[in-house]
Amino acid sequence: MSISSSHWVWFVFSLRRFAFRRSYLILTAIITLASLLLNGLGRVGPTEVAQFLLLVVIPLVALMYGGSGIRGELQSESLTFILARPLTRTGVYCGKIIAAALSCAAMVLPGLIFASGGEAATRLVYAVTALPCALAYTFVFALLSMWSTRPVWLGLIFLFIWESPLSRVPGFLGRLTLSTHVRALADLPTKDALLSAYWDAPPPTASLVVLTVVILVTGWLGGRRLNVTPARERKAIQG
Repeated sequence: MSISSSHWVWFVFSLRRFAFRRSYLILTAIITLASLLLNGLGRVGPTEVAQFLLLVVIPLVALMYGGSGIRGELQSESLTFILARPLTRTGVYCGKIIAAALSCAAMVLPGLIFASGGEAATRLVYAVTALPCALAYTFVFALLSMWSTRPVWLGLIFLFIWESPLSRVPGFLGRLTLSTHVRALADLPTKDALLSAYWDAPPPTASLVVLTVVILVTGWLGGRRLNVTPARERKAIQG
């Protein structure tokens, strides 16, 4: 089997592990039902539903999947067997994280399509934005899991101490957060931003470039970090 075929098999295997579990299907159904109920009962508007799914649900699910994805494999030492196959470490890392991100984006798609309301074009924009949003958050949290034995705590600090406060600040500081660029891509309002009258959202194209750079850099760093494996794993691979 060629290296490219091996990477594809690994990606499909990882995708099945994330997206075809009963817990995943149940969580998807709960999120979709909650979105429909919130919109149908008039508790929140369609735009608020989209904001909830893109800026709250996706980051939290990405933390759950990305923060434990590679870390769980390392702790279980199953990568010892995987890395002995014709696979590159970067391919193993990115394949698993992309599978996690796709599962994360697919989880909110029903809610974005059926509960976010508005024109069909608007709902399509929300649905398309879910993918770069999920990829960026999942890759960031996966990288944190490579640097720390407590990635969930680091992820929560990132979300609630960095992302949440700074994303409401106009200007340069606000643009240092992923959520600002997700808002710009999805054309979400910034009424809750501090000094919202002075808020100047970045152009969608610039935000897409920023998210792409974040994905590529964190993927590259994570793949390099995966080379640093425990001594017993290196001996097993070499032996």
